[in-house]
Amino acid sequence: MNSLLQDPSFIPRNNQSAMDEIVNLSREVELNQNENFDESQQKTDHLLEKYGRDFSDARIDDFEEFGPESIEPIDENEDYESVLGGISEGGFEAIAFYKSFRFVNSYPAKGRWGIFFIKPIVTNLIREAAFETGQSISEAYEAITRLVYVHELYHYKVDASCLQRESISSLPSYIPYRSYVGKLSMTVWYEEAIANYYGLGAINNSSRRYQCPQSLKDYLYDLVANSPGAYAFGVNKRSQSQYRELLADQINMSTYPAILRVNNLFQSPSKLALETTLIGLKMEPSGDRALCASLSLKKCPVYWITPPKKNGAGTPYLQSIAVSEIENQFVSKYLKGMEVRRTDHKFYKIDNGAEIKIPNNHSKNLKPWEFKNIIFKAGLTSSKFFEERLRTKTWSEGVPRNPTLNPRNIT
Repeated sequence: MNSLLQDPSFIPRNNQSAMDEIVNLSREVELNQNENFDESQQKTDHLLEKYGRDFSDARIDDFEEFGPESIEPIDENEDYESVLGGISEGGFEAIAFYKSFRFVNSYPAKGRWGIFFIKPIVTNLIREAAFETGQSISEAYEAITRLVYVHELYHYKVDASCLQRESISSLPSYIPYRSYVGKLSMTVWYEEAIANYYGLGAINNSSRRYQCPQSLKDYLYDLVANSPGAYAFGVNKRSQSQYRELLADQINMSTYPAILRVNNLFQSPSKLALETTLIGLKMEPSGDRALCASLSLKKCPVYWITPPKKNGAGTPYLQSIAVSEIENQFVSKYLKGMEVRRTDHKFYKIDNGAEIKIPNNHSKNLKPWEFKNIIFKAGLTSSKFFEERLRTKTWSEGVPRNPTLNPRNIT
């Protein structure tokens, strides 16, 4: 198993000369491709549209300039704001994203490429994980950043592997592939499944230098398992070889139009598969044998990115939970709750026999401890709550739930 998965040591410092070398290598390969430049640029703009809108004026910092000592723990009396709802909708790109070296001169982060941790989102996830598991901020920081780093590093691996293929064939591969997959259902984004599998591997593989607490392993496993579409397939260990084969097929399929434009030649899927095989689609042993020295994994730069606040809007993906939603929809509809008594609070008996106290209208939204207490009594994890919220279209379809779940212990 790759040493980066066992002990990354943990994220290498950015190497500007190596980063520039990869950009120049990419441009040299692009100049030799049989592809209409304008069409390729249109595809590029489409791929970056999501982050270009919200992150065009973002602040960029090197990874080592921000650490766990800068993160404040959750105050139980503050309003609960969670990133988990964003993950349940958009997958791990709500936390971080990979920007190809091919797009270095495009927004976001114009002039830079690599892995970008979205600082306010990652910070909030670390605080949530520490609060729910009882572990320290430092332990949550290391577990989460390891998982996210290796997840995004796999996206670089695929990009670099496509570049190697393009240098041999002179046919565009990566941009057509990304454009093609972006139009498909999230359930067939196999690259995300494999990326999450390797991300979990980064916290599950024990080494002398790093041991992840079991409660954080469980928390992050649950986070992956309740992610949307193929992101959730990262927990399916036995299916990973099949996902890699399906990913190779997608890269091949996206190349067909280019093949048809070059001298009217056509190669059969089986021959293309032989040419591509699975080069670069596995995390290789130390030394990265599937990548040339210029494209080694350690040369992928890593940054923190902070999106600007616009017109008073808060950080994207952070979601609050309103007391009214909990009482009138989640408890009453999803949990089939019935009011059993009332003092200065309302008390509901839910489907598993547990009794839930509804907070007073001291504020519009729940506090962190209130949210944790309610979902634990419902037998849910935080990630499962937001996954079910999405599945039921905010507790309006497929309710009440079936089956019920036993309450969880409050830690």
